[in-house]
Amino acid sequence: MAYWPAETTSLPECHEPLLDFVARVATKTGPAAARALYDADGWVLHHNSDIWGYAAPVGAGHGDPAWACWPMGGVWLSLHMWDRFTFDQDLRALRDEAWPVLEATARFALSWVQTDGETAWTAPSTSPENHYLDESGQQLAITMTATMDAELLRALSDACTRAAQALGRDDAWVTELRAHVDLLPPVRIAADGSIEEWAEPLTPAEPDHRHLSHLVGLFPLGSMTPSRTPDLARAAATSIVNRGAESTGWALAWRAAMWARLGEGARVHGQLRMLLRPAEDAAGQHRGGVYHNLFSAHPPFQIDGNLGFTAAIAEALVQSHEQEIRLLPALPPSWVTGNITGIRCRGGITVDVAWANARVTRVTVRSASRTATTLSGPGLPAVRCDISPNRAMIIESKETS
Repeated sequence: MAYWPAETTSLPECHEPLLDFVARVATKTGPAAARALYDADGWVLHHNSDIWGYAAPVGAGHGDPAWACWPMGGVWLSLHMWDRFTFDQDLRALRDEAWPVLEATARFALSWVQTDGETAWTAPSTSPENHYLDESGQQLAITMTATMDAELLRALSDACTRAAQALGRDDAWVTELRAHVDLLPPVRIAADGSIEEWAEPLTPAEPDHRHLSHLVGLFPLGSMTPSRTPDLARAAATSIVNRGAESTGWALAWRAAMWARLGEGARVHGQLRMLLRPAEDAAGQHRGGVYHNLFSAHPPFQIDGNLGFTAAIAEALVQSHEQEIRLLPALPPSWVTGNITGIRCRGGITVDVAWANARVTRVTVRSASRTATTLSGPGLPAVRCDISPNRAMIIESKETS
């Protein structure tokens, strides 16, 4: 989460420590852990690591598996390698740096995902740090194919497929991974209109739990969108509301980014205000705000609250998904006039945006290579842009206020 704003705010060099770490674990400690713990190919990383690339579960063998054992960490982190390419379009880095990691991650996924030829599943599976209740009321964590597992594996398969296309490759494992992932259970909508957190209807032990792991497809993965999957987008919104607006600092930031993806500017603003209140005014334990030095409260301090806050603001002002750039997609109503510079978009494009009366007035578009995109936003009907390398294109709205 601390790296979510790196690409969008034009600080890709700040992404590099994470990418280097992922590549190192994928070739050193991760394969050893995958083989020793699961007799699996590829590499594994659980939810907690360190500078030496610790890859095994934590908890000294006695920790609650809800937080001690989550073998999808490598899958999620490997997606950062693909995400970097979607922004910089560097085929050399995709081939030499990202592709080996994606392949090794896929090898683990192929070992981990079980199938009978008609369905597929992951086990053991948890929805990180959350619990459900069994029929006797006991809290449990382990089940089969938590929604987050399936969403991450679908994102991995999609990234590998698209990377293979970009590199002109036809590796058999890409097709095999797609076949396995296609058999995983789809995202399901519960009876109350929310997204099911697990593959079957289960009663959550904490209805207001701070994690929204089952909505990873909404943000950051982008597999749930209001335009492509409106039913799932509405169910995701219901899930966020059901969990309650109040939470820890990092969870407030994630909620803000999710509301931005859903185009809900007023809700984005509400979460950001909660993030910025004095921590001592927050209601109870594990409730976020900021300390006097503006560090985000969990409590204690967690930097992902600050940097997730930054990512959420960028997402509210510019989004670059589905082969188009949307300007001011979730502008908070009180941000009536303003401007931003240097927001980076997928496809290697950078934009500056100015607005007044909540309408786009001026956009400057740049790219290091020849490319094309579609821009749209309030006050700016969809316009197709053919961008020349290193030449700024300026578009001004024809609206008068």
